[in-house]
Amino acid sequence: MEGNGSEKRKFPRLMVEANVEYQILDEKKRKRKLAKDISSGGICIIVFENLPVDTELSLKIFLSDINYVMEVKGRVAWKSEYSLSSEGTVRYQLGIEFVDISDLDRKRLDNYIFTLLRK
Repeated sequence: MEGNGSEKRKFPRLMVEANVEYQILDEKKRKRKLAKDISSGGICIIVFENLPVDTELSLKIFLSDINYVMEVKGRVAWKSEYSLSSEGTVRYQLGIEFVDISDLDRKRLDNYIFTLLRK
């Protein structure tokens, strides 16, 4: 991950374990992963493949708490690599910025985050 270590978020971020299906645009295979956190502006997922920054993705985000599925388009804004010493397997955290999200999905996501942050 690049930067000077300071957080400069535009939106409140909610730690969440939502299921996410993602597909690299122009490819057919969809993959399913867990989200680490989500905001109105994007989502962080953990994957095994090393996707370059600016990779465009189609995402289905399953918000099981409210029984809602969002379909959005995003781009990899940042990535960081890590491995669990016990496994030795490399994983990547991908920060995905939403680039195409409907007004309805943004409002539902805002309400979802606001409600859970207040608990």
